[in-house]
Amino acid sequence: MQVKTQNAGRMLALVLAAGESRRFGSPKQIADVHQQPMLNRMITALVESQCFQRDDIYIALGANKENVRAVLSNEIQTIDVSDWHLGMGTSISESLSYLATLDVSHVMIVLADQVALTSNHIDELVQFSRLNNDKIVSAEYNNTLGVPAVFPRWSFPALQALSGERGAKVILQEQKQQNKALAFAMPEAAIDIDTQAQLADWVATN
Repeated sequence: MQVKTQNAGRMLALVLAAGESRRFGSPKQIADVHQQPMLNRMITALVESQCFQRDDIYIALGANKENVRAVLSNEIQTIDVSDWHLGMGTSISESLSYLATLDVSHVMIVLADQVALTSNHIDELVQFSRLNNDKIVSAEYNNTLGVPAVFPRWSFPALQALSGERGAKVILQEQKQQNKALAFAMPEAAIDIDTQAQLADWVATN
């Protein structure tokens, strides 16, 4: 695993952008969304929030990493996930194994293709997390928990233990049952883009 630039912060944002975009047919991370690459749209939402500076943001890269890296500004830090092809769980595990070495108390995980999320959603989730500093705070949509979610340091080992396609959702469900994870209603988080048709439909109506 290679890491570009190092920096620490109390809360960092990890944007998962390592997937192959097989159903999309081309790297969706750089697909145009209202005259902006999809990944940069998420970065803009993070930067325009009151929670993150550009050097608080890490992008997990895997498939098509050089094409994706080319649309990023220099101050955005990247983590090259060597085994991205094994699944999202592996991408989270490799990324957290690096972030856990930094002076950081919380990491917020979000997907690059959650195009409906805005800086207001980020602010609301992080504010709720700060009011519940010792718990995982997760978006809730379609009667389930998912990302974006804020993970305190005590939960990093569980994230590092993920592998394959087993993503963070299973941790969120387990920890909610133990009253260690809280849900935050965010229906917009249900929207993630898998195909070009989905993107075209969303862009046409938003």
